[in-house]
Amino acid sequence: MRRAMPNPVRIQSTYYLRVHVPNDVASRAVGTSIAIPIGDAWITRTVKAGSPVKASLRTKDWGEARRRFLNALAAVDAHWDAIRRGDAGVTELTHKDAQALAGEVRALFVQVLDEDPGEPEVWSRVLEADRAALTGTMHPLKVPTNATIAHDLETRFGGFADVVLAKHSLRVDAASRHKLLKALAKAMADAARVNHSKAEGDYSDSGATDRYPEYKSKAAAAANGKRLTFGAVIDREVTTRAAGRDAAPLPARSEGKFRRAAEEFCAHRKDDCLTNVTALQGDAWKQSMLEAGKLSNATIAQRLQNVMTVIEWARAQGLGAVFPDGNPLSLVRRPKGQSGLCCTKRVRDSCRESSVVAGRHEQTHTPNLQDQELAGL
Repeated sequence: MRRAMPNPVRIQSTYYLRVHVPNDVASRAVGTSIAIPIGDAWITRTVKAGSPVKASLRTKDWGEARRRFLNALAAVDAHWDAIRRGDAGVTELTHKDAQALAGEVRALFVQVLDEDPGEPEVWSRVLEADRAALTGTMHPLKVPTNATIAHDLETRFGGFADVVLAKHSLRVDAASRHKLLKALAKAMADAARVNHSKAEGDYSDSGATDRYPEYKSKAAAAANGKRLTFGAVIDREVTTRAAGRDAAPLPARSEGKFRRAAEEFCAHRKDDCLTNVTALQGDAWKQSMLEAGKLSNATIAQRLQNVMTVIEWARAQGLGAVFPDGNPLSLVRRPKGQSGLCCTKRVRDSCRESSVVAGRHEQTHTPNLQDQELAGL
């Protein structure tokens, strides 16, 4: 039986990502958190038993929803793959790793509150609560012990830990999590101190610092030592999709289109390595196709999308090691064609219809990333 192609689901006027947990990871996935990129932001969803993973794509525009859906779905698929790895997927954080991850959270809090940090009194209470968590004294009637410290750190900073770990597709052991929570407590207290000063009108300390190192995953280090090509990524995707008794292989015609788009892009940039692709290269390729005048704008947009999809496959295959901050080609604006094209209208009408149906009948499988692209081929 042919599997339905995954699409953003429209609920009222807003598009959503809505997928079910795969059967093979359902029992292990319950309670885990997934960091999902939505546009320029990240949100977190906790997997619940018997419930689909659902997240608003925060847009009413179909084209934008489709692009956001691909990135969001890649993050969800990477999470399932990390769970499938079992114990082999558990990472032991070093002290430097914990400091780097905590630094990411601190930097975000300082950055987003720079313009409007709020009232000083709020940050005074935040500082007090952070200190209480670090010393295990959140409950005034309990004597501080290692157990109360562990409990308070988890209560106060566990959500932050879930987000930053999921962002990097990391599963860590208990000792590493505690190490990260302690680093977060100190980093967030420092962020609160900076924001408190800004709230009082003192911007002498911008919050910028080189105190925290950059996080570099073990998988990323291994990937850097091995050249990853577009062809290798497509080969692996074809093999993966063909595996299993009830597999849904990538159609040969679609495989050919992905390969052709990737080969043309590589020929333009004179490099077949995937891991060093930049948005500037993607935009330059788009401009060269537009200037040549041989292809319609819709075809150019689809070829850009096909290359972007192969990069998304690489990100999912790399489990966070390849372009952890997002697909570089997502920054390249797609050229728009004439709005009256009949084929465009048919696709749009079909998407509206499928959204209505999906709203009544939830998807009962986890869609593969490339299925979304086949709708445009």
